[in-house]
Amino acid sequence: MAGPGSAAALDLLLLAVCWATVGEALAWDAPLTGCSDLLSADCEGAGKTGRGLAQETCADRTVGYTYQRADGNRIACGRGVMDSGSEPVEINVGGFPEWLVGVPSGDGATIWGVVLGDGRTMGFRVSTEGDVSRVMLEPTEVAEGKPVVLVGGGGGEPQFLTTQVGAKFTHPTPLASGVVSVQSRFDGESLAFAGDGSNQGFLKVPLHDARILTDGEDMGERFMALVQPTVKYPHGVLGDSTEAEGISLFSQEQGGTFTEALFIPAPGEDVFEGLFPVWADVDDDGELEIVATLANSTHGARVAVYSEEGEVLGESEPVGAFRWRNVGPVGPFGPRGEIEVVDVLTPHLTGTVEFFQLDKEKKELVLVAEKSGYTSHVIDTRNLDLIAGGDFDGDGNLEVLLPDIDTREHLAAVRHIDGGAIEAWRVPLGAPLASNIATVSLSDSKQRVTLVVAAGNSDGIIKIWQ
Repeated sequence: MAGPGSAAALDLLLLAVCWATVGEALAWDAPLTGCSDLLSADCEGAGKTGRGLAQETCADRTVGYTYQRADGNRIACGRGVMDSGSEPVEINVGGFPEWLVGVPSGDGATIWGVVLGDGRTMGFRVSTEGDVSRVMLEPTEVAEGKPVVLVGGGGGEPQFLTTQVGAKFTHPTPLASGVVSVQSRFDGESLAFAGDGSNQGFLKVPLHDARILTDGEDMGERFMALVQPTVKYPHGVLGDSTEAEGISLFSQEQGGTFTEALFIPAPGEDVFEGLFPVWADVDDDGELEIVATLANSTHGARVAVYSEEGEVLGESEPVGAFRWRNVGPVGPFGPRGEIEVVDVLTPHLTGTVEFFQLDKEKKELVLVAEKSGYTSHVIDTRNLDLIAGGDFDGDGNLEVLLPDIDTREHLAAVRHIDGGAIEAWRVPLGAPLASNIATVSLSDSKQRVTLVVAAGNSDGIIKIWQ
């Protein structure tokens, strides 16, 4: 734990106030309802799920992230209505929409929070009929470039989750028992937790723009972050040249104290090149694995899968010096529902969507399909969330949704079928994609789940497919 001090104590006090406010807004004891898996019959979908995904709920989630889920897996449940002929709801926000997050309103509508390029925030309610109205979301301004989390549900007013001493290029993360965040002070960054009667600091230094993950769909019991910042790999395509030398997983012991349950060091000259790993069931055994991009100056980037004991279960081939792989969603993307890890190879060059399957005996991630011409990232930005997975057209099959690499003026659906990967369809954006791809899963009284998708373009237009 961090030692006592007036600055650290003030940080924890402010975080505790944040936790109390958010806990009231979320109404933590409110039950979640919804279908039992990602694409089950209860979700009015065809059941192509692995066992791990089938154990999850497809509930109305009360927290909206730029990356779909609290565990970092950019995959959304429910059935969408997107295809080449769909007509979206449009909202003119009058500025550059840098970040976009959404939550269910509780009455069948959706609430969307927008952060503009100058830091101003906006809120909108969109009814099932497509009627748009403004809503007040606090705070009304954040630091330029700062991503946000939107919390709602339980009868409270939706709001952005922020802290007064939070690091500029990340956001706090709600857990089942409190809030954890990257705090920024004059002497650097630190991890801090505040909860029900328990405030705690940590000695492990986080990446200053790390997104903190939890092991639940909405709010988990454990958290994980990239730690031990380093500048030994000068690639610098994700906003700066600082990457992480390790991954730390923290679990809560009896009495409410968190301890570091696992530390995964990057081997040799490697770094973890990204803002967060992905927590997902890669081998379909009902247990979570950790997926991350390793990189170095000699061989470039490769994707690695770790167990929660820190064992390497498999790796992809490296791509070459100063070339990157952006890990995307993990799920049953295979033609027969095989669990696959999706990444985008060199999203600034070829933009190749790759589908991998884990071979645990050979400790390899085996490339089984690929298709070029897409991107999941704009160079020198911290928005790694131009990609999502889900059944976006409601046909019972999973697609990877992301923009074309040439103009970013279309969202394309890439699907893995027998014989390889294809582009199933694309929809126009009207201008280059500016925001992340945001999703909300809405369940109705019959526990059917609709997957709502939103994206903002550089002309200031938010498009919502519902």
